[in-house]
Amino acid sequence: MSSVRAHPAAGAAGASHAPPGSFKTYCSRLQAPTFWGGSAEVLVLTQLLRRPVAIYLQKANELGYRRLITFGERFETTKSGAARKPVKLLYSHGNHYDLLLDS
Repeated sequence: MSSVRAHPAAGAAGASHAPPGSFKTYCSRLQAPTFWGGSAEVLVLTQLLRRPVAIYLQKANELGYRRLITFGERFETTKSGAARKPVKLLYSHGNHYDLLLDS
């Protein structure tokens, strides 16, 4: 968690999206298994991983998923131009993210 506290993107997200209290308290809450992150935390994740994060929804009444949004699009390629695969997350139940793995 110390790397999150030290990262400038985390400070910006914490300052603008953190609940009342200090940024240190916010970082402590992130470590709790009962804390659920949202779009601000996903945005910070793109900065820390330097990879895009694609959010998917399950298609209604059919198999498969559809991409809802991609955070961190500027990280889709490396400085040398090589493609980076995004981290894929499934958004469900209006408040939960699960990792999607390619089959």
